[in-house]
Amino acid sequence: MGPPQHEGIPLQPLKPTPVFPLSFAFSPSNFLAFTVLCSPALLAQLPNPDLKTVFPQGLQAGTSTEITIGGSELEETTALHFSHPGLTAEAIQHSATDYSPARPNPLRYRITATPETPAGIYEVCAQTRLGLTAPRAFVVSHLPEKNHGTNHSPETAETLPLDSIVNGHADNTAIDHYKITLAQGQTVHLRCQAQVIDSRLDPTLVLLSPDGHELARDNDHSTHNRDASITFKAPTAGTYLIKIHDVTFGGG
Repeated sequence: MGPPQHEGIPLQPLKPTPVFPLSFAFSPSNFLAFTVLCSPALLAQLPNPDLKTVFPQGLQAGTSTEITIGGSELEETTALHFSHPGLTAEAIQHSATDYSPARPNPLRYRITATPETPAGIYEVCAQTRLGLTAPRAFVVSHLPEKNHGTNHSPETAETLPLDSIVNGHADNTAIDHYKITLAQGQTVHLRCQAQVIDSRLDPTLVLLSPDGHELARDNDHSTHNRDASITFKAPTAGTYLIKIHDVTFGGG
């Protein structure tokens, strides 16, 4: 007797379905391809240039100064760009040697501010082969400026002229010292700018009398500003000592 019929269509006996081992369906080559496509370790991305430091971070209008920049991926910096046309930058040249000619130093620049540049805080960014960095603050003033030296003890305190600016940075675990000469009854305003120029420094400002007694101390200008300032009227004539350091001695 033959196979059963259904509506005139012959039914064929079922054939066994081939069963393949799992390794055949997901061969090592297929698994490797899946790994290559999805592995986050193989997602390529160009590094980002990062301008972290500029020192000194300002100058007086109508003058020039040499600055050094620091950060990451800045070795091929070709130019600095400012947010005000009165500020320009010129790369300082590496000296020629027996093995290489003179060439621009990508981390050293001579900055010039025209006399007409208004006092204020501007932005500077570095042009690299990987693109522009995020901006940092750069300050123009109408007061004489100088850069600090070695002043980590009262004996090496630097003289701070009235109506002037000192560009400095605080080293870890160190205190910077300055001295200022005042007449009796003379009033001075001392201010340490850090937060407003993107510095990580949280400054502590201390004023001592000519005989070494603490007269004033400030850490935060306000609840929204961690910079420090002191306004002081000298009770006697003499040389007063100023100390500046990071509140946690972390530098900045």
